[in-house]
Amino acid sequence: MLLSVSKASSILNVARQSGVSYEVINRFIFRRRVPHKTEITEKLKRAVAESSPETGVIGREIQERRSYAIGLILNPFQDKFTENVFRGINDALKQSRFIPILLMYDPDDHDERMVQQLTEHGVEGLIIRPNTYRMHQVVREIQVSGLPVVSVDDPLSGAYKYDFVGTDDSSGGALAAEHLYTLGHRSMAGLYINTGTLKERIAGFEEALLSCGTGITLRLLSDWDFDDDGRNLEMVCNLLADENAPTALFVSGNFMMPTVYQAAMRLGVNIPEDLSVIGFGDTEFTELLDPPATIIQQDAYGIGYQAARLLVEQIGENVTPAPVQHLWFKPEMLIRESTLAI
Repeated sequence: MLLSVSKASSILNVARQSGVSYEVINRFIFRRRVPHKTEITEKLKRAVAESSPETGVIGREIQERRSYAIGLILNPFQDKFTENVFRGINDALKQSRFIPILLMYDPDDHDERMVQQLTEHGVEGLIIRPNTYRMHQVVREIQVSGLPVVSVDDPLSGAYKYDFVGTDDSSGGALAAEHLYTLGHRSMAGLYINTGTLKERIAGFEEALLSCGTGITLRLLSDWDFDDDGRNLEMVCNLLADENAPTALFVSGNFMMPTVYQAAMRLGVNIPEDLSVIGFGDTEFTELLDPPATIIQQDAYGIGYQAARLLVEQIGENVTPAPVQHLWFKPEMLIRESTLAI
């Protein structure tokens, strides 16, 4: 964008007064890239206040410039959990002056590019459900942007630097273990993926069983393949057909549940008479399975609501940045008909 001589001169005056570079001020005014470090914004405003006759219209732009926009990187249509996280975020923002700008997460997308897009549109903060497999790239771009950020469901790498709101997955796994142990099961198995939240859930499950004492056998399977449903079905069938097949199965992600039920049906394994099954997640379809599945339930709405409140508080911090916060919501057991005492 070509600037008039008067506007260019005004920017130079603000730059001299504030010590902030001409390029930063230019991005701030014309490309809506807001300086997200409070001290930079305050320097600009002080410079304008001290030399308003010289800064003219540019000074007014600096004094008034706010986007009141929050960037969201998640996909509310991905699953019920994320939909309810989004509802919580949306409701919390409606109680503030901020509005959401949503870029939908897709496993094939590069989240760091979405961070760039949202930054260029002047958002004042980010809420992200991070892609586990691109975590370092995302964190690097967030560091470049200088945006305050809250992650949900999965902490960002270098989590000590960033706020996080999510489920206490480890305690959820422990709930599943205690439930099955109380029902009398001593031969158990767990399905998981060796990354992120599912890894935490299975760790809590295993640790709780170890604390129960001896006489427990546990098999853990982590070879789930998102691109090969046939392979996943074969893996579960092999587990259930083994002569030492478990009497109880902890499924650390509810997206695996249909395959488990399909394998049991193929082999003539009755749930829950032959196999107790417990899942983890906030998905409605588990109630429609036959029999309806016992699950560890998350407060997805509460996670989203609190994430938005936390970010708005961050943005409003004017002097000393607040300490990094990690908020863990305790999950609850929802007992249905897929688990049975033996």
